[in-house]
Amino acid sequence: MAFAWPVEWRSKFWLLIPAGVAAAGALGWLIWRSGRAGHARRSGGRPPRFYERALRALARRGLSPEPAETARQFWVRAQFEAPGCGEPLARITTTYERARFGLTALTEGEMREVERCLLVLERR
Repeated sequence: MAFAWPVEWRSKFWLLIPAGVAAAGALGWLIWRSGRAGHARRSGGRPPRFYERALRALARRGLSPEPAETARQFWVRAQFEAPGCGEPLARITTTYERARFGLTALTEGEMREVERCLLVLERR
C-alpha cells in the first residue's frame, strides 16, 4: 500500500520554502557573527596588557591617546611630545598591532623585547 500525503499538507508545502530560506539566513548570520565576535572575545575588547601598561607610563607624563586616534597616530604624536619615548613606543606599537590584529601569537622573544621597552618607558 502506497503512502499518501494528506491533501491539506500538500497545499501548504510552499510554506516550507520561506521558512527554509529564513532558517538558512539566520544560520548564516550566526556563523558570521560568531566569527567576528570570536576575535573580540579573545581580546576581551581591550588592548593587550603590555599596551595598557605603556599607556599608563605615558599618561604619567601627560600623554594619552585622543578618542579617535589610532595606536600608530598616537605613537607619531608621542614621539614629538616626548622624544625619548619614541623608539620604545614604536616597538611596543608595532607589537601591539600584531598582537591585536594578527593571526598568530607573539613569540617569547617579542615579549622580552616588549618588556625591555616597557622598562625604558617606565624609567623615563
